[in-house]
Amino acid sequence: MPLDTEYYEFSAEIERIEEAMQDIAETLGPLDPDNPIVPTLEQQGSQLQSQADGLRWALRTWDVDGVTLAGLTGGEYGHVEDGMGEAGPGKARVYFVAKGTVEAPYVDEEMSLDDRVASASGLHIGYLRWADARVSELMSVEGNDGTRFNDLLVEARQKQTSTDD
Repeated sequence: MPLDTEYYEFSAEIERIEEAMQDIAETLGPLDPDNPIVPTLEQQGSQLQSQADGLRWALRTWDVDGVTLAGLTGGEYGHVEDGMGEAGPGKARVYFVAKGTVEAPYVDEEMSLDDRVASASGLHIGYLRWADARVSELMSVEGNDGTRFNDLLVEARQKQTSTDD
């Protein structure tokens, strides 16, 4: 049984991503191009653009408004890792999306992992990036009141940016 399952509406996700891109653009705008945080922010913006493009592709391609994704348990994660063998991040992304998809036009519950992987490998790269990020979020433990590394990293980068200005 997956750790957490969530239905994602494509239009709402596109809006969320566009707001995040706007935030990054507003942060980047006043920065000197030589600021060391600039390449990271530009890459984040590009990744978000790719995800939004993938979601727009999904809206045009499928006759659904969204999909249901799930975080993987340790056993499911291990099963996927074992099936991948030696894999880079691209192959890993396809496997995790294949295993983390509960309900979507590209899978059905009778499909084996190999069939799911074959189906997921034909998806738009932006959609795969988006779905992989959502599956990863669903694997994290929410509400544990602990400090999260990503929050610390964002804060540290903001402090660096403010002292570089």
